Amino acid sequence: VAAAQQQVDRAISLLKQADQQGPVSPEQLYFTLGLLCEAKADWQQAALYYRKSAEEGESPEAYMALAGALDKQGKRPEALQALATGEEAAGEDAEMHRRLRDTYRAMGEAALAAKQEEWLKTNEAMAPPVR
Repeated sequence: VAAAQQQVDRAISLLKQADQQGPVSPEQLYFTLGLLCEAKADWQQAALYYRKSAEEGESPEAYMALAGALDKQGKRPEALQALATGEEAAGEDAEMHRRLRDTYRAMGEAALAAKQEEWLKTNEAMAPPVR
């Protein structure tokens, strides 16, 4: 509710209190804190929370969010490494590979986007037909 009312600092404080009281999914808690810091354009703090979220759950979404926060800080090599780790975490999830492709395109990384496109074409060719 605090976040919806644009009380981002209060929302962050409440989430930190919830973390201390437990049990809260650390992956979700850190991801939400990252989103709130992102809303404040606090890219450094957002990256710290996204990194914690990614480490807790090996989530491709968290790695993609981390990459975005790192890229906003001008840390392109680190952002690309986060995306590569997210790709590993995505496994065979075609939707995650689509999102990775789109992220690479948005970053202007045409060769990496093409690699994801090739993965998608290969994966779709091998997938059983949907009935």
